[in-house]
Amino acid sequence: MARPSSTYTPGSWFALVGPGLGALVADDFPAARLDALWDLVLDGGDADDAIAVVTAGSVLGVPTFAFAAEHGRGIRVVLHGVKVLVEHVDGRRTPVTVAEGEPWADAVFDDAEVIWLVRPSCEPGDPPLPIVCAAVPADVLAWRPAMFPLRSGRLQQTDGRGRVPAARGEAWDTAVGAAAVPADAAAADAWAPDAWARDAGGVDPWAAQAAEDDDVARKLGRLTFSTGDVLDLDGPVVLGRAPKAIEGTPARLLRVRGSGRGISRNHLLVGVDDDGAYVVDLGSRNGTVVVVPPSTAVSLNAGYPYRLVDRAIVTMADVSFEYRLR
Repeated sequence: MARPSSTYTPGSWFALVGPGLGALVADDFPAARLDALWDLVLDGGDADDAIAVVTAGSVLGVPTFAFAAEHGRGIRVVLHGVKVLVEHVDGRRTPVTVAEGEPWADAVFDDAEVIWLVRPSCEPGDPPLPIVCAAVPADVLAWRPAMFPLRSGRLQQTDGRGRVPAARGEAWDTAVGAAAVPADAAAADAWAPDAWARDAGGVDPWAAQAAEDDDVARKLGRLTFSTGDVLDLDGPVVLGRAPKAIEGTPARLLRVRGSGRGISRNHLLVGVDDDGAYVVDLGSRNGTVVVVPPSTAVSLNAGYPYRLVDRAIVTMADVSFEYRLR
């Protein structure tokens, strides 16, 4: 069984959980701020956004809260009045406390695996209930960032032709319909045709690689968007209004914009593995629907992969795409 993204213990406070942000707030947390924080969780907001929501721009009368959010390659923890323990990859647990004279604690950890957000009168224990993306009454939240139960595990980042760059972890940012290029100019030069030398037999490895890439593209398929754009899959892709990289899942970032704000910042992952392509809703605010021929419609559960079949239609708010095996 796949490990859940997070777990919690039921209680009287409120836990808000998404793939990139987890929060625990007291039961007297202002209702308007609670609604705004939940919208932020669903919309893929970052730590600075969360601070602005929970404090309402003032250090006076700050409500009881704690949250953890993805921050580059680490996890940022901010808290006021909540017990927080950072569980590191080696199993150590580090408490996070507010320094005297400060309104809240704010720290970043590079090796955090689990962030324990605990009501002061409670102990961490072993939260028994799994949670992926939801708002629940809870006293303890063990939040794990972006640990979606994907069959293929860690995905590989590719250049536009299916090859893995020498320098991994570089950001990729591509508009729908455009070719993927490394963000780093030096990495781009590494893929220039001149960098590929012919062997002694006169064989052009660039041409050989292109033929192999065509085979990969035929297997992975093509996305044809309702906007008229077309994308040939050659690796994982994150779709959204203003997508950000997912820790542990190197992928191209494709900006998809509809007529309104219905598409979330990080809305959908189109992943690939040995069996083809699949999609994962990334905790989007308005959800994702897949229509399987001839007419079966499936609303995706956030964080869980759904295998794509030929001619499947995937809809994100007012933008959709058709998946075709070429």
